[in-house]
Amino acid sequence: MKLTHLITIVLITVSATAVYLFFPLKNNKIAKPEMPKQAVQNKAGFDFQVYLSKVNTNFSADTQNLIKEWTTKGENENLISVYHNKGESVAEAFYLSKEAAKTNKLEQYVRAGDLFEATASLTDKEDMSAFLIENAVVSYQNAAKIDTADVFLKMKLASSYIQQGTNPMQGISMLLDIVKKNPKNADAQLMLGKFAMMSGQFEKAIERLEKVIYLRPQSNDALFLLAMAHQNLGHKDKAIELLEKCSRNEKKPELRKEIEGYIRQLRES
Repeated sequence: MKLTHLITIVLITVSATAVYLFFPLKNNKIAKPEMPKQAVQNKAGFDFQVYLSKVNTNFSADTQNLIKEWTTKGENENLISVYHNKGESVAEAFYLSKEAAKTNKLEQYVRAGDLFEATASLTDKEDMSAFLIENAVVSYQNAAKIDTADVFLKMKLASSYIQQGTNPMQGISMLLDIVKKNPKNADAQLMLGKFAMMSGQFEKAIERLEKVIYLRPQSNDALFLLAMAHQNLGHKDKAIELLEKCSRNEKKPELRKEIEGYIRQLRES
């Protein structure tokens, strides 16, 4: 794996999720439960049905007929299984979210959201990525309505809001609220550090990442990002010091080699 890939992974693979959407009382009466939001079929120029039709042409005639039958009958579990077995994660995630909306089960919403978000990070097509992140948001929102106390779920939803880009401060505010209540939440601190890096706020990133390293001294994600933040601020010696520690911690020889190569480049610059 190249160092550039490592940088991309560190910045993109953010574990995060869920807004506090549980309001039990309205005007001293029990609030009417909201219906689960449905999977979004057409966003940002991406037409899921057109995409699905193209995917289905790769299947045998018998499988295509079964897919038509299962779709008509709403047999989402069979559709999930066939698309999973074919490695079609976009379609699998879509039908996971459809089944979750039918059963209103927390674990199905989370599975759908995770698959939407993971698949979005793997595509270079902007319209597909926007569609996937939009559906990740919907899935995590529905999950958050079921479990309002799960902090990790809130972090996932926060991450999807930020990646969606329409209102990133909504996600940032959620993360800030999490660390305000629990400053020792290293995962939330790391996410805030990552997003500070992505927005070019290197001093803020350093503040967050130093907290992560205090809580998790062996966190290579935090060490590597902290080194990049210092490099961007012109602190070459500090960046080298952190990268050397990162290299010592790294167990994968190929990644260690890439980090050491980057250290040499910094020393020679």
